[in-house]
Order: sequence, then structure tokens, then C-alpha cells
Amino acid sequence: MNTSYAVKWREPDGRGYLGRLELGQRALHLVGAGGDTPVDREIGYDELGQIRIGHERAERIEGRRAAVIELADGTYCVSSATGETGVLRELVDSLSARTNGLSAHVQARPRRAIIDPGRRRRRWSRRGVLIALELVVTVNAIGGGVYGLAGAPDVPRSWLDGSPFSSYLIPSLALLLCVGGSAVVGLAASVTGHIRAPELAIGCGAVLLTWLVVEMAIIPFSWLQPTFLALAAAILVCGWRLRQ
Repeated sequence: MNTSYAVKWREPDGRGYLGRLELGQRALHLVGAGGDTPVDREIGYDELGQIRIGHERAERIEGRRAAVIELADGTYCVSSATGETGVLRELVDSLSARTNGLSAHVQARPRRAIIDPGRRRRRWSRRGVLIALELVVTVNAIGGGVYGLAGAPDVPRSWLDGSPFSSYLIPSLALLLCVGGSAVVGLAASVTGHIRAPELAIGCGAVLLTWLVVEMAIIPFSWLQPTFLALAAAILVCGWRLRQ
């Protein structure tokens, strides 16, 4: 029985398709459709060149990482239609094993060596910085939200004069749920290496930035405001760089 994956793929001419990839005994089959156009591609394993997971932005499909399959007539990019992160590595290992006649376990190690070590170190460094930044936002947003819900006893109520709020209840809920919630989601994605971690980090930075702009329009200046503005900008930059 052939192994099959639900995939989206882009062909050398730039056209995209949705369907399935089947691993046969001597060839892989791409079966699906692009719009109203059905396609059925058969590519022999002996035709395959380098097989790897793409890291460049141009190698992504709808923002998702893709397996890059190089042929003599061009490059195919294949991503999981369901967004499962483990599918790409499994697919690359399976194709590598069939191409070279080796087991997927043995072949997986040299395939990873294709990735530039310097690039990998830079990505891990950025990811570590992003995790630290998101952790700071998470702790402060949750702590500040809980403190505000408790009444914020040491914060003058006069700071709310001229604002739509008569107490710190609504601002505290927004801080806890919006800023804290987006930071928690972004942090979890970064720690687990989720494929959407860069986009979630950008979302976290944008929410924090929006919160700060509103806060600065309502309450007096605090040294925490420029500090967290810089933090929001750093998260946005890290998220953007990790998307590249």
C-alpha cells in the first residue's frame, strides 16, 4: 500500500496545486487540481536531485515551510495541506531513502548537513532572544493584569480622568487577555518550534504596541512605556527575521 500525504505544491512554472502526494515503488505521484485544472504528475525517484526542507521565504507556500525537491527541469516545493510540522521531515526522509536506497534513519543525518551551520546558529540565536522577550511580556502582562483586577491599590485613580474608564477593571482585563494571551500563545509557539511561531510573534508585538499607544494617550508618562515600546519593536523584528 502506497504512503500518501495531503499536500499543496508549487511547480517550476510557479503554478500551485492542492491534492495528495503518493510514494510508489519507483516514482512519486502528485495528484490534485489547481482551480478547475486536474493534474497527475509521476516523477521517478531516479529523476530527483537534492531534497531538503526550504528555509528561504521564496521556498514557502502560503507562509508555510515546504520540502524542496530539485529536478533537472526545475524545483518543486511541497508543503503539508494540514500544517503538520512533522510531515515535512518525514517526507524528506522517505524520499531520501527511496532516492539513495538507504533507510530513512541513516539518510536523515546527512540530509540535515545540507543546512548551512552558520544560518542554523543564527536562527537558534534569534529564537532564543524571541523566547526571552516573549517571556518578559508574558510575566509582566499577566502580573499587571492580576494586579489591576485586584484594584491596583498603589495606582492613582486620577490617571483615568478624561478616559472612558472609571476603574482599572476593563484595562486590566485587556492587558491580561489581549497582551498576556497573545504573549502566551507566541511564547508557546516559539518554545515548541511551531511553524507559525514567527507570525504569532509579530502578532504579539503588534498587540503590545497597540496597547502602549492607547495607554500613553490615557495615563501620564512612565519610564516603563519607552522600555516596552523597545520590547515590542524587538519582538516585531525577531518575528520578521525568523520569517525570512
